[in-house]
Amino acid sequence: MSNVLYRNFTLDLPQIAKGEGSWLWDLSGKKYLDLSGGAFVNALGHGREDLIQRIADQMKKVSYVNGWHFSSPQLEEYAPKLLKHAPAGFSHVALLGSGSEAVEAALKIVRQAFFESGKTTKHKIIARSPGYHGNTGLALSASARKYYKKFFSSYLTEITFVSAPQEYRSKDIDYLAELEETILKLGPENVSTFILETVMGSSGACSVPPPGYLEGVTAICKKYDVKIVADEVACGAARTGDYFASKGLGLDPDVIVLGKGVNAGLIPTSVMIVKKDIVDVIQQGSKSFMHHQTYMHSPMMAACALEVLKEIEKLNLIERVKTEGTYLGSLLKKELLELPHVGGVTGRGFFWGITLVQDKATQSWFPPEDKVVMKLFKKAKELGLILWPVVGDSEAEQSDSFVIAPPYTMTREEMDVGVSKLKELLR
Repeated sequence: MSNVLYRNFTLDLPQIAKGEGSWLWDLSGKKYLDLSGGAFVNALGHGREDLIQRIADQMKKVSYVNGWHFSSPQLEEYAPKLLKHAPAGFSHVALLGSGSEAVEAALKIVRQAFFESGKTTKHKIIARSPGYHGNTGLALSASARKYYKKFFSSYLTEITFVSAPQEYRSKDIDYLAELEETILKLGPENVSTFILETVMGSSGACSVPPPGYLEGVTAICKKYDVKIVADEVACGAARTGDYFASKGLGLDPDVIVLGKGVNAGLIPTSVMIVKKDIVDVIQQGSKSFMHHQTYMHSPMMAACALEVLKEIEKLNLIERVKTEGTYLGSLLKKELLELPHVGGVTGRGFFWGITLVQDKATQSWFPPEDKVVMKLFKKAKELGLILWPVVGDSEAEQSDSFVIAPPYTMTREEMDVGVSKLKELLR
């Protein structure tokens, strides 16, 4: 048995030898098509020696200094460059090490700003179910994953959940009325934050919100002075066809968090961007954001985020994800929706979810003990196909789905191969 503490003790994991573009090879020489970009991370593909070299050149100069001691030219160049893509009103950028860390920082800065403005009772957080925001304390608390929380509930913060709309499994719920009623029940004077995934990630099989929903969320939260934290760790950084999904879908958040595609799998890096009015409150008060981590604002992370963003702009990948994402989505729907156990194909850009059901007519799930998606995940690897398996959408339901999130550089020919293999797998 390996001395490595792997996430899953039962999987026999092949060791990867190299990657190039959309492809991976293990030590035995077996070839895999990376149709999920790992965990939606490898936005620019594998083996990008030119990009890696540019980041390495910066690291040769200085790889680490603490954010208390120094800034860096890369950090100062990256922040305004990123903000040019952001919705109106955003003024400041923070770099952290993971999506979970960015979510923690986002929830904290909202609380601090309310506290410093004299609204000290505003501390309650509302999140959505299904929904996922990470595995650290506050991030896991705000995640509607009961099976993740089983062992750690006594460590977590109390969060109030409302229902999230899902494209495929729509319910007879007035989602906006539920949100407003929840704010009123908790007391607007007590509610600080509503956190949501702009486009749902693994928890909701890449569901895109229905027309009017995000605009309605914005109006309700502004009415009651509740700050919106948009979690775009999975769906941001051009993944859904706009660099910030909020900007393309009508949400007006106060804080946005990014990860995954921000670093393209090269150096762990996440981002929090904050609106000016939040920063102004702290500037006029304590003049210090009470959150710091060892690698926050590290020059190597800044160099990575900067070079990845430059590459996305240079190759016009935001527009490419829009156009080629339309092709990918149409291909998935055409080839897979005819299969008896594919309930839905939902998504946008290069971010698609395949929902599996036992019966289409009733939208019933497979029994959890059948472990359908994990069996398919294992079989997919045998076929040379890498997918992201998802077990369980919410606290109330067991489900099986896959996420498709390929590199932005994937060709149509590679998409055709991937979807053909996926169809073979599901048959």
